[in-house]
Amino acid sequence: MRRLNIPLMICLVLALVACRIVAGVESEPTVAPAAAEATTAATALVSSPDLADQRLAEARRLLEEDQCEAALEPVTEALALNPALAEGYLVLGNTYTRLARVSEAIDAYRQALEVNPDYSAAHTNLGAAYLRQVPASTEEDMAEWLSQRMEQAVASFNMALALDPTDAQTHYNLGFALIQSSRLEEARIEFDRAIESDDTLAEPHVGIGYYYLLGGQIAEALVALEKAVELDPDMPEALYALGITYMELGQREQAISALESFLATETSPGCPGDQQMGAEARQQAEDLLRQIRGQ
Repeated sequence: MRRLNIPLMICLVLALVACRIVAGVESEPTVAPAAAEATTAATALVSSPDLADQRLAEARRLLEEDQCEAALEPVTEALALNPALAEGYLVLGNTYTRLARVSEAIDAYRQALEVNPDYSAAHTNLGAAYLRQVPASTEEDMAEWLSQRMEQAVASFNMALALDPTDAQTHYNLGFALIQSSRLEEARIEFDRAIESDDTLAEPHVGIGYYYLLGGQIAEALVALEKAVELDPDMPEALYALGITYMELGQREQAISALESFLATETSPGCPGDQQMGAEARQQAEDLLRQIRGQ
């Protein structure tokens, strides 16, 4: 069987992983004293702070139902009612991210941090947004631009971990950014820390799988990726990487099964950002299936 270009495969599957980083990071903020005073002052000016909370809850419900465009209106209304609502900016950023409006998402997360500099979820999602951002102009030096974005992402994740050192998802996110920066050994440490914090999380095992694939340790990668699928059987990036790994090992039927399972996973038509990052990986998976079946 033809040897695959593992670094190319990893670049594609890492693009898919980036679309999942922001999901689920919407926890209640721990408000710093200064932010609490600002919130109190702003709340005194609004006629109905309860209405702001209600509109924010509606926006979050719509996001959970993958109605991303529809979520914009209630979250914008919530922030108009209470401009010091840090969680509102977080939800606005998450909405923009899932709509593939990444620059606007970055602005929203930064606004959340202006209200509450100790909002760990905003630091995490800001780092995730940096990972998804694309250059505004093709004239920019791509290598330098990517290096700057990776540095910003790493800094954001480190800020989040300084506030919450046991957050497993953020350890994984940091590991992902480090892999993108070719800092593989540092990335492996973060994946291990993520598992120590939460051994039910599938993502760090995928990260360890990438670590081994990039190092040419295919058998070790298989163990890590099979563990990820055991923890989350419908995880797209785990299924995709597993298919690649089976191909490397010459296990044709298993590769077909994993890639077919990957292609069967769905993305929401109402959230174009959920589709955008994985589109190239899906095309590659279809090409790989044709290659396998043609042998």
